[in-house]
Amino acid sequence: MELGSLTRAIFLGQKNKSLKKALAGVFLLLSYSLQAAPISVNNLSWSGDSTDTIIQDSLNDREWLRWDVLADLNYSETLSALGSGSAYEGWKVATEADAFLFVDALTQPVFNACSSAPSDAFATQTCREWDWYTSHDGLGVLAELMGNDQQDGLFMGSSAFFLSDPLSTNPFNLPDEEVGLLSVSDYFSNISPAFDYSKIDMIREWDSIAYSNNYSVTDSFGWCPTVCPRTSWMIYREVPIPEPAPLTLLASGFAAIVFIRRYAR
Repeated sequence: MELGSLTRAIFLGQKNKSLKKALAGVFLLLSYSLQAAPISVNNLSWSGDSTDTIIQDSLNDREWLRWDVLADLNYSETLSALGSGSAYEGWKVATEADAFLFVDALTQPVFNACSSAPSDAFATQTCREWDWYTSHDGLGVLAELMGNDQQDGLFMGSSAFFLSDPLSTNPFNLPDEEVGLLSVSDYFSNISPAFDYSKIDMIREWDSIAYSNNYSVTDSFGWCPTVCPRTSWMIYREVPIPEPAPLTLLASGFAAIVFIRRYAR
């Protein structure tokens, strides 16, 4: 091979290597953009992968759908999405008891005010706050953990409905409400991080199922067809605790027999 041809081949080879490295860098950047930092707040965690729609709950051995996944669906459409043969078969709509378990997972081991039912079920009750001075574990990440489908300037939030327990008596002489509401909020200060704070609120008796449908895309208020604060239903499934394999149990039994016979002599 002539010197000119050899030089040209080496140059092209180096150029191809550089191109491959550049493309590899682009793919890495794209992969990183899809992979945010994992979030873990007490017993709830999310991988940070934008394609991951599940919040892991280590306290209750459950998985929860992030709150932005089915936020476009009203109640009846949500039930259809959980039906037999559907993509979310086996998942359930949370009740008030389930909502309490979720709050426990988010806040424990720290006490949360929602662990005891308020006397006024129609009032907004703050279960716990996170601030710069006393707690950093959930500061500024609650909305992103849940799905962050509401954002306005220095505020980020997310909300989800649950089926509330009907009250036997109603102090306002109104029909019993069917829907409760959980919401998380992150507030960021443009003055100092010391003024940042996050919180989770609960309303045990929020409103009716019919009214909740206004907060889906398919049934939105006339005055906000595109900017309604989309609100999903809390959806979960129980994660079975893995049992020991039969062969493992059998091997353990044999080992126990050998141990007993050896030390019985």
